[in-house]
Amino acid sequence: MAFDILIIGELALIAVVAMYLGKLMHSIILRITKMLTANTKTTLDDLILQYVESPLKAIVIVLAVFLIADFIPNLGEVRQLMTKYAMGIIILLSAYIISEIVGAVLKWYYLEGQKETNAKLDLTLVPFLRNASRIAIMFFGITTSLATIGIDISGILTVGTVAALVLGLASQESLANIFAGLALQLDRPYLYRDYLKLVTGEVVKLRKIGLRSTKLDDLHGSTMVLSNSEFAKQRIVNLSKPGSEFKIDLVIEVPISANLEKFESHIKTKANQFEKEQGIKDISVKIQKIGDKTSQAVVSYWIGSYQQSEESKDSINRAALDFINKK
Repeated sequence: MAFDILIIGELALIAVVAMYLGKLMHSIILRITKMLTANTKTTLDDLILQYVESPLKAIVIVLAVFLIADFIPNLGEVRQLMTKYAMGIIILLSAYIISEIVGAVLKWYYLEGQKETNAKLDLTLVPFLRNASRIAIMFFGITTSLATIGIDISGILTVGTVAALVLGLASQESLANIFAGLALQLDRPYLYRDYLKLVTGEVVKLRKIGLRSTKLDDLHGSTMVLSNSEFAKQRIVNLSKPGSEFKIDLVIEVPISANLEKFESHIKTKANQFEKEQGIKDISVKIQKIGDKTSQAVVSYWIGSYQQSEESKDSINRAALDFINKK
């Protein structure tokens, strides 16, 4: 009985000393790391330090308990149990630290992405990635920790595998959309506000690639929603790449009796007036086909963006109509 009381007293002493020693060591480590991160330009290291502060303190305290126990005699089996469980706790806390570091990196990306207009990854996906990474890392940490302290985890892994299989089979379409969305986000073949030409011939503007669906705006301002997997499989022409400038070939019927040189001069003169407003430049006129009463003239020009295409076509058509009426 006296021996048990002695062991309990020694354990209590270890806990108290380890608590104060761990806090002291933690404050020293924290002060040194803050001095190092204060001279860096990025805020990423500050966020990582903020996220890992609590689990780091716990690890330091566990290590202090483990070290102090070596200096206390007559612990026997208690020391062995402390060693085994301390290792499991350290593994679990290490997984927690890794999870928090990943969370800090994602939060940093989120904060930095808000300052940029063309972030490489949709910021709305950051919370999903944070939760997914936390679950995966902590599951690995918990199973490894349990195996370290001698608990059979084969049953847990079996149940987890079966549950993942059932969920995967039940949500194949949703998972396909999620992975297609992630692939589009990482590959970035299109940026938000790019003009895209679909296989149906429709021209749309990309608004958002979400977790399960992609939102597009047509030229009339209406919203089109496609599943990510359906959108990723389409053959799409990006009208905004490689640059924002866009070439237009406009076919105009001109009377066969018209002087084509004067027609070209008239179109270019009018186009120069629209250059500042609509970005029309590098205009050229070529004859594509000659008929009995009319000839087909192709007016080619460049504009600043696809958004100006309809307005520029209207201006060129009006200039052509003005020439024909004056003839």
